[in-house]
Amino acid sequence: MRIQPLFTTTFLFSTFLTSYAALFTIQDLMKHSGLTTPGPSEYNEEGYKILNKLRKMLPTKTKSRPQMRMTNAERLRKKLPLNPPVRRDGSRRVAPRQASPLPPVVTEGGAGVFDENGDLIGYVSASLSPSGQMVMTTDENDVLSFVTAYQPPVAGVSDFARITMANPDFPIVGAIQGRDNSDASIGPGSPNYLYVGGVELPGTVPESPGEEIGNTYTDATGIDRLVQTDIWQVQTATGMVMARWVNPDGSIVNANAYMQGNNIYLLGDPDAFQAVYPDPIEPISIRVLQV
Repeated sequence: MRIQPLFTTTFLFSTFLTSYAALFTIQDLMKHSGLTTPGPSEYNEEGYKILNKLRKMLPTKTKSRPQMRMTNAERLRKKLPLNPPVRRDGSRRVAPRQASPLPPVVTEGGAGVFDENGDLIGYVSASLSPSGQMVMTTDENDVLSFVTAYQPPVAGVSDFARITMANPDFPIVGAIQGRDNSDASIGPGSPNYLYVGGVELPGTVPESPGEEIGNTYTDATGIDRLVQTDIWQVQTATGMVMARWVNPDGSIVNANAYMQGNNIYLLGDPDAFQAVYPDPIEPISIRVLQV
């Protein structure tokens, strides 16, 4: 069996890591955890457990949070999309008087998971996976509550809604760049994918490309990932929430919800995703179950 050699290798590496921890990066730990070797399923629970054990042997790092927006030069070095253009003509313009915006619509309820026939099959779990991503549960005592806030919609579907949850460190529900993604884009022909997880305040600006800010996946794994927050549409009649991801070129792609096992993903091209991870996937929808 392959399991025994993996654990033997991991034990030897962990012994070496204890003595030479400063020499290793998170990429080294991912490799020795088996997370860089594709399997039939995207999620590798055993790999994440090994990664977490190895990370505990590294020197403790103080959690740092960005204090200012990165420059375009810094973003290019990190292979991130550029900042949106800023007007610099120095002129002062008087904005036309506008009517006060209507108060936002706020709804709250458990997050239900429905199959493609519209049947309730479970709930978004209040307990994250070991990798910090959202999963489905059938336990009615472990249901995550969503709070949605958005401007009153024109045609029954809101734009740029924000979803929050009871998590003091990562209270905003957002989309998180997948572990194996080649870049920050999703869409036709690309196997790239997104997790759903928690993001720290203040979140990201609507219709802007992702930012590397604190999130539950990075917190659990140490792997830096892009996130986007105010990307949700809410269908007011059903409570269904839908995501739209902004690619670095500014194009907006519908990111539809699927499950592989009990793990929740947002996909731009499910066929391309399955060409890499052939385990079965199931289309789902997530709805806020108002009491």
